[in-house]
Amino acid sequence: MKEIFSRFPFSLVIVASRINARRNASIIVLGSTFFCYYVSQANIQHKKDLAGSVNKIPGDEIENIVKQEIAAFISNKTIIQPYLNNYALEVQNKILSSLEDLKLNDQIIRLIVHKVTISKDNIVLELNTNITIKILENLAYNKEIPINIQDTEFIIIKKDIKIISTPSHGNKLIIGDEVKYNSTLIKAIIKGFYYYKLWKDGKLSPEQKKSSYVYRLMNLRFLPPNIVEDVLNGRQAAEITVKKLHKIAKL
Repeated sequence: MKEIFSRFPFSLVIVASRINARRNASIIVLGSTFFCYYVSQANIQHKKDLAGSVNKIPGDEIENIVKQEIAAFISNKTIIQPYLNNYALEVQNKILSSLEDLKLNDQIIRLIVHKVTISKDNIVLELNTNITIKILENLAYNKEIPINIQDTEFIIIKKDIKIISTPSHGNKLIIGDEVKYNSTLIKAIIKGFYYYKLWKDGKLSPEQKKSSYVYRLMNLRFLPPNIVEDVLNGRQAAEITVKKLHKIAKL
């Protein structure tokens, strides 16, 4: 598989369900839409004994989490402060005050991130310590961003995640403990898209073709995207039930 995902070319290791993928990505084209994935190295190399149940994760899922976590880390003055102890107090204050208006771009992220490791339960970001602090200093003083610093020290950010299969285009990563996942709602939506695909491909069994339950689930594909997103992220309203999803899908 050719490496063509270059926006964030840091080392990536996916170990969910014994998967190992390093900086490999693929582009899948459906009509005029492009979908970019990080793909399991085990699957690429046809090592079925090493491949797990998760064989790919959409590139945007990983990108968004990396951006989100780096932004949260860098904007937290309490966390950044200890890394500035070698600077004069005036410089420390200058760097810390600049964090409020700091804008991250792809170049900064490429330089800061050393490696991302994803398992079935967590995501671990390894950030280049010296490079990160030097970038913050240079941005505070409007200097050119350094690109040739070697780093051997790393900042570790570890977050609990949940990997769920979505109705289309691979798996979704969800961060946070505060959300409440409703497996009944999630399964109903996923089954709806699954049965719809079987129906579309002419593969519904005779029993399924006669089942009103199957057709009710298929109608869930008409749910507004924001409702589906809320359910998959565990942020649906407390009163949402499968019955209410069916009603919403009919609107």
